[in-house]
Amino acid sequence: MTSFKKLSEEQRRQYAEAIDIIENLIAQLSESDVAQGTLGDAEALIRQEGMNLTRKLKEGYLNQQNDRE
Repeated sequence: MTSFKKLSEEQRRQYAEAIDIIENLIAQLSESDVAQGTLGDAEALIRQEGMNLTRKLKEGYLNQQNDRE
């Protein structure tokens, strides 16, 4: 697991789902079937997970704002 050393515990909690997506994406890109696939296959996976990541980062941001209120 990546430690994301620059993040506080609170930030790790607020952005936990986004962090999970990043870790899972890196793991998927490193797996033999994806690693041996085409660049187009990797790009499609990154595009799909990137959309999920964007959504979860927005949710994390909203969580952070709610916690500040």
